[in-house]
Amino acid sequence: MRRALTAAMLALTALAVLPAVAQADIDDPYIQVEGEGVVQAAPDRATVSAGVETRAPNAAEAMRANADAMNAVMAELAKAGVEDRMIRTSQLSVYPVFNRSDRDVDQSAPIAYEATNQVEATVAEIAAVGEVIDALVGAGVNRIQGVRFSIDDATALEDEALRRAIADARRKATLVAEAAGVRLGAPLLIETRGGGRPAPVMRMTLEAGQATSVAPGEQSVSAGVSMRFAILD
Repeated sequence: MRRALTAAMLALTALAVLPAVAQADIDDPYIQVEGEGVVQAAPDRATVSAGVETRAPNAAEAMRANADAMNAVMAELAKAGVEDRMIRTSQLSVYPVFNRSDRDVDQSAPIAYEATNQVEATVAEIAAVGEVIDALVGAGVNRIQGVRFSIDDATALEDEALRRAIADARRKATLVAEAAGVRLGAPLLIETRGGGRPAPVMRMTLEAGQATSVAPGEQSVSAGVSMRFAILD
């Protein structure tokens, strides 16, 4: 019983010091480390989320007015070179509006109806995003939810981030081996972890007589690995 408890305590102690020199058993020592790799790049496309909100005495009129306005918006998107396949409806709704502030009226009866149609349009030219937004507002858009920047094909960036993650793991393993006074061997195990591409925060400025300006910034493409190296005799 005492031997079993002692073995369990040694196993827990070994797990608590990772990354460091670990030992599965007396004949199979190893070093396990984590590696991170990050690559930054400018986005090459932007998705604008914009729409039209209309109000009318009844639902049918609200939807009719909204459809007329959205037809003008879609025509403006086509004029700006945005293909139909790059446009997606993200919200379409109609709902009653109530007067909750005036207690002298029937608050259960709607005073109007509001219709909302929201689309997401992907613009291939980053430099044209501001002009597209201005054109949409001129065509009748009265709701802009924001702009999401992205990279069309990030495969090469993801590959480079993975290379950097592996190099980072090897650097750490080498440092651990040197500090421990042992020789580093070949990798025994390589596990990759999912990376990420967070979208930068959009900065949009509206000034009279000037085009809307947006700042796409940069995106970080990341990768992570867990590597186990053999320890040579």
